[in-house]
Amino acid sequence: RRGDWVPSIFSALYAELEEKLPHAELLYYEREGWTFHAKGLWLTESTNGSLLGAVIGSGNYGARSEVLDVESNTILVFPHQETELQTQLMQEWTGMCQYAHEGHAIEFPQTSWKIKAALPMIRDLF
Repeated sequence: RRGDWVPSIFSALYAELEEKLPHAELLYYEREGWTFHAKGLWLTESTNGSLLGAVIGSGNYGARSEVLDVESNTILVFPHQETELQTQLMQEWTGMCQYAHEGHAIEFPQTSWKIKAALPMIRDLF
């Protein structure tokens, strides 16, 4: 079907990223009746969950953005004492996580052999 290939490509890219970053938490946003995506990096302390840093801005991290598009991001690094901005960013993160699940726990569309074969040629489009 037309359009089925996009979720399949993201499924393949997700699996690849999960393999390359085994300790990262990759989340899949799923909320009935919504089409939404958030891209970002939130770096938290593993022991107490406090926010150490965040990347905000365009947030496109794909090969296409690296080579073709103009992206603008800001990297925020926070002091050890909590700030109001840290609190706000953590609230935003927590709100998004209400509807997020670890990706490997979700059944992604099966990636066909055709998409797997074409992925090296089209990955720069994502």
